[in-house]
Amino acid sequence: MKKGIVPILALVLLLGLCSCFTTLPAKDDKPVYSTTDESKSAPEKNTAESGVDLSAVTAEDLEPQLEAFRSVCLESFMAEFSYDDGTYTRLYDPEADAYSADTAPAALVPSSELDGHPYSELYEGYTVDPADASCLEVKNFASIADIKENLSKYLDESLYDEKVGEDFFEFDGKVYAIRGGRGYGAVTCGKIIGIISGEGDSLTVTAERLYFDEPDGAYIFTVRVTDGVLKIISAAEEEAVG
Repeated sequence: MKKGIVPILALVLLLGLCSCFTTLPAKDDKPVYSTTDESKSAPEKNTAESGVDLSAVTAEDLEPQLEAFRSVCLESFMAEFSYDDGTYTRLYDPEADAYSADTAPAALVPSSELDGHPYSELYEGYTVDPADASCLEVKNFASIADIKENLSKYLDESLYDEKVGEDFFEFDGKVYAIRGGRGYGAVTCGKIIGIISGEGDSLTVTAERLYFDEPDGAYIFTVRVTDGVLKIISAAEEEAVG
């Protein structure tokens, strides 16, 4: 009887030792989850393909875009220039160039040099800018292309492209802003007053329209995720009724 028990005990002991070891998967093995396994499904989000969660966008998030749009309203286009640094006047040669919007000036002189002097005395042979515009050197951009590239981070080019060409020119390796005798900044953009989630990768944003800093209507923007960032791609202006 005892002789029969010994082999049985040995077999039980051997099986117990085997159960103590776990077979590890191969190094390259990865768990595979069925797409129908709800417990393994990723949570759904209101997120554009770029990863921007539109449902979480706030007015503060859109402030850089609005600041860029305000600069378009003010015709400064995020460029830094000041009358305190002095102004320049454009001179043309031949005279016909003075009446062509696409022609660069032949010379650019400090406006102070022309004060109180007949133009012919100082710059004989040149035609002074017939618009008598003040030209101010831009401090933070070296070219019109740089101005446009900066604006493209926040706005669709349709909102600024043609306007930049009208308000700036390049001369002798620098870029200058053109300022005429009219006023600037009467109408601009105020704070955001509403954000509505749109379809896909866009939002509808409403902001104050300001006339001499007083609310007077609204701007309605379409904001879209472009190249992974938020941009204003269109702007509609609504004046106050009455």
